[in-house]
Amino acid sequence: MRGKIVIVLAVCCAFVVSVCPAAPIIPDAPAASRNGAEPERRLPRPMPRDKQRTRESRETQDQWTIPRKDLPDKTKLASFESGIVGRSVNYLIYLPPGYERIDNEKIRYPVLYMLPNYSGDAREVGAMIGKLDEAITDRTIPPMIVVAVQGIYGSMYTDTRDRGRLIESVIVRELVPRIDSTFRTIADREHRGIEGWSMGAYGAAHLGFKYPDVFGVVSMFAPPIGPLEAFQDEMPQIASDVWGDNARFFRDNDPWNLVERNADQIRGKTKIRLYCGAADRYTVFAEDFHARLQQLQIPHEYALVPNAKHNSGQMLLGVKDRVLPFWKESFPPYVPPSTAPTTAP
Repeated sequence: MRGKIVIVLAVCCAFVVSVCPAAPIIPDAPAASRNGAEPERRLPRPMPRDKQRTRESRETQDQWTIPRKDLPDKTKLASFESGIVGRSVNYLIYLPPGYERIDNEKIRYPVLYMLPNYSGDAREVGAMIGKLDEAITDRTIPPMIVVAVQGIYGSMYTDTRDRGRLIESVIVRELVPRIDSTFRTIADREHRGIEGWSMGAYGAAHLGFKYPDVFGVVSMFAPPIGPLEAFQDEMPQIASDVWGDNARFFRDNDPWNLVERNADQIRGKTKIRLYCGAADRYTVFAEDFHARLQQLQIPHEYALVPNAKHNSGQMLLGVKDRVLPFWKESFPPYVPPSTAPTTAP
């Protein structure tokens, strides 16, 4: 039996948003695995693509640097020397209006990490950063720092099984600490969010649910959270490159399993949203993961946008009244630590 789902109907664009309550909503239980160790997930598959995604060699496609052209407005190119990959790694940084004012030197800010789609090019998220800047300037949402991550083509934001590309480790073990030590961040999980579209959304789910002690807000737009077989059908070269076609390694890094493994740290402690177009090829995955979160009694905001395909513009237009205000509700107010009064000796 399904529990009650809070339904919010947008007046100017018909879409449905549901927030999973604390009451249990239990879909059919997954079947037991052959060895009895853990349950197997269902195997939803989207309709086949006309063209499979392919991946060239890592030497050709692993670009840790961002070209110094066409940089999004309001962003600055920054870098650090990675001890993990042994080279310079770029990212784009957005600092909110007033950040550099002298009278604001004691103010600290939440941080949003934005993950690009399959291209991995950090410049791809520039349009969204522009919208965030407008909303911050209009005081629709609170000021925040935004980091556009250089994502590497087809990486799925997962350390590869052969350890040849450690993008997950670079982000969690190096980039996040670098941002906290360089900028005036509020360096706790509650004020650190991660968001992405398509592959970026998969990365947000993978990193957010694998490291709930690092990220307290997870925002996913059309994530392809499918089983290994679906990736092997649609992007066999990427499935081989990232997971080595190894079912156990995939299972250990699958958001489907990570969210259950860390459910106690996520439930009621991580703010989650999951949006997808109703006509998107990946709707089957979104509905599947929505049911998974319900099964685990993990509150989250869920929306399917009527008629929207796997197109970020269509989907964001359908949920435009929720895209930005979500961040006003997600980051708790910052309370600076009090300074104990000094006493005369």
